[in-house]
Amino acid sequence: MSARRLLMPALAGRDDLAGRHEVDEAARRHLLKVLRASDGDPLEIVPGDGRLLAGLLSLTSRGGAFVDELKLLAREAPRPPITLAAAVIKGKRMDWLVEKVAEAGVDVLLPWEAERSVVRLGDRRDDERTSRWQAIMDGASRQCERLWRPHVLRPTQGIQSALAAVAGAGECLVVADEALRSSAFPAADAPKGPWVLLTGPEGGFTEHERACFAAHPRVLRVGLGRRLLRAETAALVLTARWSALVESEGV
Repeated sequence: MSARRLLMPALAGRDDLAGRHEVDEAARRHLLKVLRASDGDPLEIVPGDGRLLAGLLSLTSRGGAFVDELKLLAREAPRPPITLAAAVIKGKRMDWLVEKVAEAGVDVLLPWEAERSVVRLGDRRDDERTSRWQAIMDGASRQCERLWRPHVLRPTQGIQSALAAVAGAGECLVVADEALRSSAFPAADAPKGPWVLLTGPEGGFTEHERACFAAHPRVLRVGLGRRLLRAETAALVLTARWSALVESEGV
């Protein structure tokens, strides 16, 4: 039987693996109801810090779940992180975007409200959105067997706030510009990471937003082909192409 995989962020950065470690309620439900795990089953544990651990599931008579006998299986070296500032889009399309960019290699996601965004942020639902998107990212990470856990930042409003929020995440700003109807993706011009990727909303960037990212000291505008892509498709294509560039070229 192959081991079920479980994300346990509480173990991130912890070197002492002795003893038993409690599984939180959401993970316990996933193990028992979705993965059909049983007492004593082998588990693969992902703390989200690049390690893969092995352990055994221990169920108690009171409904608790623990992991025992943890040991290190593998360790993945870190690479410069990829941050994506993606303009929010409406409905389940944003959930789809979050899931797919996590699978494609984004490490940090910043949802931001563009001038042409249909969805408006800045209310009490922002915390709910952030929690839901983080849960979607965690599920996607488990599905594609990532060892480094991606994170969702709290949404922000406006291009200036978005650029300020990711100012320390990378020296280079890579913009998917719908005005560039070409497949220009200049690997030779790609600077060393970490990087911030930027995608716009339905309807594209406004002139004010263009002026803001054009003023960035190291901005790289890239084209994603001759076709006009949906906002969520552009975010996925940019992420996938940049991740592939990082892995193949070592930029």
